[in-house]
Formats: sequence, C-alpha cells, structure tokens
Amino acid sequence: LQLLIPMFANIQFQGVSDTGYTLLPFVWESIGEVKPLLIEYLYCYLLLPYNIGKFGENVPPCLSKKAMDSLKANNNVLPIEDALEAIKLSILLFLTTEHFKHHSETFVLLVAASGDPRVRVKEKAESILKKVSLPDCLSSLDIIRGLFSLFLGGPMYTHSRPKGTKRAKVRPADEEAKSADYLIRLRIFPLLIKSDIAHDVFPDCIQIIFESLFGEVTNMRLMDYSLQFAHQLCVKTSDK
Repeated sequence: LQLLIPMFANIQFQGVSDTGYTLLPFVWESIGEVKPLLIEYLYCYLLLPYNIGKFGENVPPCLSKKAMDSLKANNNVLPIEDALEAIKLSILLFLTTEHFKHHSETFVLLVAASGDPRVRVKEKAESILKKVSLPDCLSSLDIIRGLFSLFLGGPMYTHSRPKGTKRAKVRPADEEAKSADYLIRLRIFPLLIKSDIAHDVFPDCIQIIFESLFGEVTNMRLMDYSLQFAHQLCVKTSDK
C-alpha cells in the first residue's frame, strides 16, 4: 500500500474514464479480506495535512502515531501540497468505482474529505455525498460511531470493519487519534443533528457538546451546532 497509493494519481480507474493510464484490475472476490485494510489506509491518506512537515514529530489532527507510521514509506517521506491533492482526488475517484457498491463502506471517508482545505478535494467529496442516501447512512450505528470518533479522536474507526466489531475500551497510546480540526467538525455536526440515533450514542453525544462549547478547537458555528444538538438530545433521547 505504501507503494500503491502514491501512484493513484497516475492510474485510471475502471468506469471513470475511457482515456488515460492503464486500468487497475482489482478483484475483491480474491482479496476480500484486504479490502477493510485498504479502506482504512485510504481513510488515513485523506486525513493527511498538506503541510505535514510543520508537525515534526507531533501527530496531526484525526490521525494516530500508529497511522502515521503506517503511511510512511521506508524513506520516511510523505507527499505534500499539489502531489497530495492529486492523490486525494484520485482516491475519491477510486471510491466511486464499482468496487464500492455500498455507500456505508465509504461514508466516513467522504465526510472527512468534504472538510479538506483544498477546494477541489472538498467539492469532489461533496459531489459524491450528494448521491448518497443520507437517511440510510445516518441510521447506521457504525457510521454514527465513526463520525463521533472522527470528531472527538480516540480509536480510529470506520464502517469498513467487519459487522459487529467493537472499539476496545483500552488501546495503546499510539493508536489514539487526535481530534478533528474545525473544518471537519463543521461537516460532521450537521449530519449528527440530522441523525435519529446520534443522541443515543453515550457518552459521545455528551462529550461532543462540551468539546464544542469549551474545547480548544471551536468557533461560533460549532457552538451554535452544539446547542442545537443539546436541544435534540433533550427532546429525542430514548428512555432505554
């Protein structure tokens, strides 16, 4: 994967265009067990900041130390700026191919990309999300947990894991992801407000309110969203 993903910008994916480079012949039936790992790897790549060099040894938002180590090739160099933007755009194209027939597999990745600071990446992710059935995705407990994890940090978690997989209560420190920056948080919160089950995911539903009101990464829009979500919490939370 360390060799393959940086080459995505030079690969034409089947079903995307009739011109360009050689098609990428993925056959999921033969490597189905690898698919969740690939999705998580793509997830981490979409979260890479363009100015990764400024972080030094520190871990950037949304990522864990373990995830950063897995992204680095043997020469310890990661793509930056325009090269990284091209890779992210190609990853989004890849997520629209026939290999990902269920939006539930890629929804968290697309939301993360929709909070990208580069306009082309953001708009591409948003255009794909417009084709997704929001009611179906936002009624999935796995997806909602994935959005909470992306927002708050902690164990990195996407819907690509096998059904029924639970987050471990205790994980090594290097597997704990940093919380999201405000751009991604602004994309997540409206989705949680629209969901009919997000207010029942405890304790995340409480943590996200306090984090948005009193945390270091917030602004007036996030504070407003947190108050809307708090109202929804009071009105819609089940008695179970």
